[in-house]
Amino acid sequence: MTTNKVRYAAQTPPVLLITFNRPELTARMLDRIKTARPPVLYVACDGPRPGRQDDQAKISRIHDMVGAIDWCANVKTQFQSANLGCGRGESEAMTWFLNDAGEGIILEDDTLPDLSFFRFCGEMLDRYRETTNVWQVSGDNYLSGRCESESDYMFSQCGFSWGWATWKRAWSFYDYQMKSWPAFKKLGHHRIFPYSPATDQILEDAYNGKLDTWDYQWNYARAANSGLSLVPKFSLIENIGFGVDATHGSTLAGGRPFMAPVRPMPFPIKHPQFLFADNHYDRILARILTSPGGTATRLKRAASALIRRYRWPIWVRECFGLAKA
Repeated sequence: MTTNKVRYAAQTPPVLLITFNRPELTARMLDRIKTARPPVLYVACDGPRPGRQDDQAKISRIHDMVGAIDWCANVKTQFQSANLGCGRGESEAMTWFLNDAGEGIILEDDTLPDLSFFRFCGEMLDRYRETTNVWQVSGDNYLSGRCESESDYMFSQCGFSWGWATWKRAWSFYDYQMKSWPAFKKLGHHRIFPYSPATDQILEDAYNGKLDTWDYQWNYARAANSGLSLVPKFSLIENIGFGVDATHGSTLAGGRPFMAPVRPMPFPIKHPQFLFADNHYDRILARILTSPGGTATRLKRAASALIRRYRWPIWVRECFGLAKA
């Protein structure tokens, strides 16, 4: 009898693992990827930060770890000698990966996917390869299980990057400098849902180089070109990276990660009847994250209390307008 493990592994697309200075998390991720057996594994690792000898020691351990891989016949690496940072380092790694592979899964060292995630991405990459308005396959869902849906995934104007997949055709629109942002604003498009004053300011900061990140630029490119994301009904990704070594995160109470409930993707997958953004889902998400009133106000107060009690990562604070909390 064929096991789920073999069935999942049979459809694993190429995988890019982006890592930096956390060898313990990298080892856990490599063990999970090993179980999925991708035909090609790409590993990108940024260089040490200036004056950080501890970075160099940890990165050397990761290089040795990758060099010892014997379970994948085709391992390709991009090891930077200097530190490029989260923005340039990660986006250049994705460009390298997609230019070579054409499509595939992108994982960072602080995410741990359920095994069904690999097959889910493989099937979605194949199904929507020529569907040009579908840009991204998300493995994460911040509202995991909270929205009723007869299908196992939905289309959304939003997208999440804790474990995701895409195609070169979509990534070709990516522009780290966001050169079209001023023209986009001049036409007033930034006032149209799913944009909000909060996201407007974040994108303005990204355009002005105030944020060392890559994902806001990707979110802008996707939304500015009416690209849709696939979002699973239940999250398939656990984030294990909130700790003292996190670049944009910090330790949570008891060391437990901030994550939505994870549930394996069932197979065969129930597909949506229509290729159309689920506006109900998107508006719930936007209301929870950015609305100044109603339920969002109560959530914001609760989030404020939690953020003041625990050292939550900056992206959580920004989403709830509590960056200074």
